[in-house]
Amino acid sequence: MSDALEADIPETIETSTPPGTGDSLSTEAVITDKKAIEEKRQKIVEAISRTAKIQLIKKSRALYWDAAHQTRIADVAPGI
Repeated sequence: MSDALEADIPETIETSTPPGTGDSLSTEAVITDKKAIEEKRQKIVEAISRTAKIQLIKKSRALYWDAAHQTRIADVAPGI
């Protein structure tokens, strides 16, 4: 794993499994910094814009489109 990717590893918070659930596996909540998500999203949008040779405009937090509103991309992955 490269140093750049290691910097993107989210912080984890361990929680215990409630007694009596019969599940021996522990659950883990992952909290990712919102700024880190937005930075990663911006890199993805820039890469798609370059590849598709279109200028994408931010419509909402996770939706981008071109000026004619014919090409759209959406981020559907929670917490990238």
